[in-house]
Amino acid sequence: MRRTCCLLLLALLLLLPLGCEPTEEETPSTGAPAAEEAAAPAGQAGGDVEGLWEGLPLCRRAQLMEAESADLDAFAAQSQPPGRAAAYTCGQDVDDVLALYRDEMPDLGWEKTLDLADDQGGVILWEQDGWSAQAMVAVEEGETILLLGVGPKGAALLPSEGIGPTATPRPTNTPAPTPTPTPRPAGLDAQDVFPQALAAAEAWGGEVVLLKAHSNYDLSTKEGGLDLEGKALDWTFHFARAHPESDETPQEWLKVTVSADGVTPDPYQSMLASSAYQIADMADWAVGSAEAFQFAEANGGQAYREAMDPPPPIRAELQLACMTGCGGEKGLIWEVRYLGAPDQRVFEIDAATGDVLMAR
Repeated sequence: MRRTCCLLLLALLLLLPLGCEPTEEETPSTGAPAAEEAAAPAGQAGGDVEGLWEGLPLCRRAQLMEAESADLDAFAAQSQPPGRAAAYTCGQDVDDVLALYRDEMPDLGWEKTLDLADDQGGVILWEQDGWSAQAMVAVEEGETILLLGVGPKGAALLPSEGIGPTATPRPTNTPAPTPTPTPRPAGLDAQDVFPQALAAAEAWGGEVVLLKAHSNYDLSTKEGGLDLEGKALDWTFHFARAHPESDETPQEWLKVTVSADGVTPDPYQSMLASSAYQIADMADWAVGSAEAFQFAEANGGQAYREAMDPPPPIRAELQLACMTGCGGEKGLIWEVRYLGAPDQRVFEIDAATGDVLMAR
């Protein structure tokens, strides 16, 4: 993630001068406002940066990348007046995120000055009353990444050397130590730990139905996902009550995460009623995650994985609840997803029979 942020931010910084070309009468910008601008109150440059920052739209299911955002925001705050910046993951395709900003920013009073983005990602710049807003979108291992910045026009809001603390230079005659890889703990098969999750769910809601289960992968730390046995360090199971009191929403659902450290139940609110789904019988679940992974490997997953450098992370999700049925003989499927960049490989396996339903 830090490697990608460094490349993205360097590209963005190189593009910034395109939006503030000096005229013959102007003094070229040096990355800070001119003396007259610096002396002016923030209100004369279009108002409070916090108001502009809080007014920016966010992509659907935006998740703040806390460590990266802290570093970005600290760098942007060095401008005068201080700017704001952050990094997010988005639950949308690149095209949808770009469309959001192209459609909504003009309605908020921002005038677009640069648009170098396509379906692979890119950068868009806007200006408003002496302020600059910047959005950059890219894909990292199958996840859409959004970088946002707001600050005074002409200031460098984002670093060109990446983010995070500056490393102490190592003497050239001292070789860097070879890192010792940390062995990954033994993984868990989703089917083996399901009884623990079900017990926690029944203690919460009595008779319950299983909606889905998935392995977990942390984009920022690159930890988690499936190992090469089709097992994961932890699994999260989502449940609803089999007989809710009504179909009114929000409904309280429960997710239960099971790992070697124990069982963690976590109720949450769903804006969709469970009756909106066709839900398969969890008793028909016969294929564990390890077996589903082996079917995916045998049908092209292994060849794709071994051709990637570095190997892609792998995520698995068991689906039992879909609006029109999940497919398969009993209506429940495994989705095994190889999160490679710039493309991915997805395999759907019948979780009742082991048949491969789709490979793309």
